[in-house]
Amino acid sequence: MNEGKTVFSQIMSYFSKYEFDRNVKRYKGNYKMRHFSCWDQFLCMSFAQLTYRSSLRDIEACLNAQPQKLYHMGIRGNVTRTNLANANQNRDWRIYAEFAQHLIFIARDLYQNDNLADIDLGNIIYALDSTTIDLCLSLFPWAKFRKRKGAVKLHTLLDLRGSIPTFIEITNGSVHDVNILDVLIPEAGSYYIMDRGYIDYKRLYRLNKELSYFIVRAKKNLKFKRLYSNRVDKSTGLRCDQVVKLSGYYKKKDYPETIRRVKFFDAENDKRFVFLTNNFEIPAFTVAGRGVYGGGGITPDIFIVQDTLNSFELEVRRNNVFFPFAVDFLSKVDIDENFYVEDELFDEFLDSILEKDIEFTDEELADSQSWLRNALEAQIISNKFGLKEGNKIAIRQDMQLQATLKLFEQYGSLKEMFARADELAQE
Repeated sequence: MNEGKTVFSQIMSYFSKYEFDRNVKRYKGNYKMRHFSCWDQFLCMSFAQLTYRSSLRDIEACLNAQPQKLYHMGIRGNVTRTNLANANQNRDWRIYAEFAQHLIFIARDLYQNDNLADIDLGNIIYALDSTTIDLCLSLFPWAKFRKRKGAVKLHTLLDLRGSIPTFIEITNGSVHDVNILDVLIPEAGSYYIMDRGYIDYKRLYRLNKELSYFIVRAKKNLKFKRLYSNRVDKSTGLRCDQVVKLSGYYKKKDYPETIRRVKFFDAENDKRFVFLTNNFEIPAFTVAGRGVYGGGGITPDIFIVQDTLNSFELEVRRNNVFFPFAVDFLSKVDIDENFYVEDELFDEFLDSILEKDIEFTDEELADSQSWLRNALEAQIISNKFGLKEGNKIAIRQDMQLQATLKLFEQYGSLKEMFARADELAQE
């Protein structure tokens, strides 16, 4: 007989029901509610997120497969597609938005003292970017993007300490990135790192007046008048560090003050980057730092090619074969920390793949057998002993991480490792 709370209940115990109920009361979320409260809805949707449920039918079938355990999960209402659909459609979204902000506040507090690699700044540093999510126009007629295509755009402000999203705005796909700066509430003393899609000097000047700092990629057609040049060490990749004033009637009107222009050459990729910032105190190398790829990202000192999943492995991942097989296996067999996937168990797992109508050849199986065994073992260990133990198994297949661990074994200190990185950069 199981003793204590279920794993799901233990996870959800970190969420303050008191704060959640305050939001429900504020927006009358349970007004005229009979059998399915806002808390029930939150638990069901959290379970769906954690277990990769793909539809309301999937949520209903999964939870009602073990109805006697719903009470121990904290769910008191009837889990039906109708209840879930009505709750998702009619409940006030601000209940969950404000609860999310409460959780973000807690998470940010935990990471506030973390140091960012290669950046000696104590200020809060944000990264602002957006991504377009394609939608079917016939199913989502409100998501107008193009004549025959629907989409929404997700604008995200990420706190780089902890990679925590602090602001999310969903708009039509046709809304330009720069418009989100009108919605953003700047924080004095914080840094906002953006790509050149956010170039709008009137809006950037607003950040400057609010005592916030920005670092943004400059456009190629930038026109300016140089006022002063600081000395730079060109061996680091820096080409210039200038104080400039924008040229052109409208640009000077939108941003009347001086601005800093830093140019950086990425020798490895043979690319030049120009950055603009309103901070004149931090080192130029902190502004430009390392080479940035066209879509973002930091140029590594030592590059290790990461293995990618082939089509067969992707199909297994998409069909979520590992989790239900691990749950079924652990319901029949008890294991210890020395567990590994034996041939008989692996054959049963292959049968479960075939039951999902996933076809594969002997050659594909031979290429993917190591990955399948490792992923299955990691999932079973994770279900039994927790995600931390499961990750210890999963990282065996992470070639980048394994190469990193070898570097730590090879070099006695970070100073030696950085010296080797400098040697590789000069080669």
